[in-house]
Amino acid sequence: MQHIIYRVQDYRPISEDKFVDNNDSEYDEQSSKYKLCTPAIAEIRIRCANYIWKEWANERHWGPRVGVIAISINEVGAEKVLLISFIENGRFNYGFPKGKPNLGETIRMGGFREFQEETGINNISSALHIHENDGVIIKKYPQIGPRQQRRRRTHYYIMTTTSTRFESFRPDRKEVCDVEWRSIYTLPCRNNCKIQQKYKTVNGEEIPVNYHMVTLRDMNGRNPTIMDMLLYIDANNEDGRRVYYRCNKAKLRGPQCSASIHLLYHADSDQVTLYKTEAEHEHHNEKVRGIDANVKKCIEELYNDGIMKPKQIIRALQTRKMKMPTLIQIKNYLVQYKKKKYGLHKISLGEFEQWCDDNVEVPIDENKAFVVSYKILYDNEEYEDDEDIEEDNENKFRIFISSVRLLNIASISSHLHDDATYKLVWQGFPVLIVGTTDFNKAFHPFGLAVCSNEKSKDFEFIFNSIQVGMQKINKDLLKPTALISDAADAIKNGFTNIFGSSYNQIMCWAHMKRKVDSRVCQIDDKHIAKEIIEDIEMLQLSNSTEVFKLASTLFIKKWNMNNKQKNQSILDFMNYFHNEWLKTNDGWHEGIQVYTPSTNNALEATNRTIKDDGTFRERHVLSRFLTIASNIVNNWSIERDITSINEKIFATEPTISLELWTLSYQWAKSTTDIICIPNDCSKTYYMPARDLQSISQAT
Repeated sequence: MQHIIYRVQDYRPISEDKFVDNNDSEYDEQSSKYKLCTPAIAEIRIRCANYIWKEWANERHWGPRVGVIAISINEVGAEKVLLISFIENGRFNYGFPKGKPNLGETIRMGGFREFQEETGINNISSALHIHENDGVIIKKYPQIGPRQQRRRRTHYYIMTTTSTRFESFRPDRKEVCDVEWRSIYTLPCRNNCKIQQKYKTVNGEEIPVNYHMVTLRDMNGRNPTIMDMLLYIDANNEDGRRVYYRCNKAKLRGPQCSASIHLLYHADSDQVTLYKTEAEHEHHNEKVRGIDANVKKCIEELYNDGIMKPKQIIRALQTRKMKMPTLIQIKNYLVQYKKKKYGLHKISLGEFEQWCDDNVEVPIDENKAFVVSYKILYDNEEYEDDEDIEEDNENKFRIFISSVRLLNIASISSHLHDDATYKLVWQGFPVLIVGTTDFNKAFHPFGLAVCSNEKSKDFEFIFNSIQVGMQKINKDLLKPTALISDAADAIKNGFTNIFGSSYNQIMCWAHMKRKVDSRVCQIDDKHIAKEIIEDIEMLQLSNSTEVFKLASTLFIKKWNMNNKQKNQSILDFMNYFHNEWLKTNDGWHEGIQVYTPSTNNALEATNRTIKDDGTFRERHVLSRFLTIASNIVNNWSIERDITSINEKIFATEPTISLELWTLSYQWAKSTTDIICIPNDCSKTYYMPARDLQSISQAT
């Protein structure tokens, strides 16, 4: 870097004293200019000089380059190009022979001069049979820096071919490390396609490898040099274009197999000719690439048995002492197997509708799942549910899947269970389960539905699908007398719209108890809160609706103290309990309907089974869950097949246990006095409690 040094001069006026030498005074014509060079002006001059120096240096560094791209075509299908290698800025670089042109040189003169200097070939015409007027000139740019910077680094190359492969190179080791012929088909065509990452120097140091002087392109970043070379080879081939294929059993980088083929696309016709070498393959055919077929089969079996994680599969393969693939290989194969088993990840509404159409026919096999009913609403279709007005611009769909055997069970049921579960479909869509319980309170599903929401219209669709299923299997329409659910308005409204309002709405006692527990804790007296809970549990044991209503009235009177209750927290709770659980949802006692469970626990257990055994706690995309849902329905149906060893029988009468038979026998043999008081339409029995043998009277 050059700097301008400025001088700061002191102003000293000329003295009239004869003893003072005025020649030392700076106040003369020659030096008067120095007094104007202040530090600020000098700083400006320094910056200007530095700028001029940088521009001059950049022109030397970023100026144009000229060189030669020599392509050897002496072996058909194995064209090679001459490359030089050099170390610069801590990197090992590959490129074509090139350099800066001298003043007055043309592109061809400068290119061949640099080619001769860097390769060490004294006579290019005799060694390579290349002459100065051969070939074509191409213009390329290294893809480094902004567009303006690339324009300053224009590379001009004379692209030419040679029929020989000269090897006696004597490069200048100060500038070039080596000169070698490289196959065109193993060179990268872009910067992020590096075929070699590290180069080990003589000192054992590993440095990065750069191909940015090979991956030259045009100003717009297109048309790589490799493509220009291939086109140039084809253009100089009068027969036509040749496409070469290598044996894929040999590694891409390394010794190649002698067996190869190439195609000749004739220039004068549409004919294609296949050429094949007479040499035999030089590799071992028994070498297995990828995962062995037996290991693949074992992985599929493990996946179907619920061992779905790659590390779990590795441990299972180790236990079976099978050939161990890598973790990446197992992950990649699982992706392929899932695609084969479940289909693609994405599914459009059109593909969804096509899948439904393909599975809508009633199968002969009673256990095979089929689509009972489906409905798809596109953006431009009107949606009639008032609850979904804010979502009218979205696509909506509903589908109900069942089997003939499950629908036959539905035809003999008297009450329904319904609930929604999540965390099955990756997109977050709810899965709705509907079914019934037998006389032993065991749950039996009718099928499952996947909907885009869980509004009233969605549940209405499910209940209507059951009626559609009854018609498809030629059964009478279902007339349920009770609905067991969590008292969600959407479920109740959907049920009423299909089956009418003359039914018992049974509120799941477990859901009700959790909600009451979360509210009773707000009472400031914990002892009173505990006593209230005990009274509510006694209310739940009411064996008839009449007893429940009477006991509820007494419960309210007790805690309101005949309108004398002063504790505001108790009053707030009683007001909540009366409105929510005695007026709106009062179907939570045991005696609301005989042989009907008071909870939805059996259905909740089925939801858990779906997640544990059906999906193995893995969320699936909708396209794949359709296949999984069909498998789940199929398994439900097989479990209830009379030919199944572990058949789940639908009990049409209660099963009396040995313990109950024993207690009944002991009761029949007892001598306890029982008083019977007949009423108009019933009889009331009174019996002594605990160890008493008789009672005096009954009122």
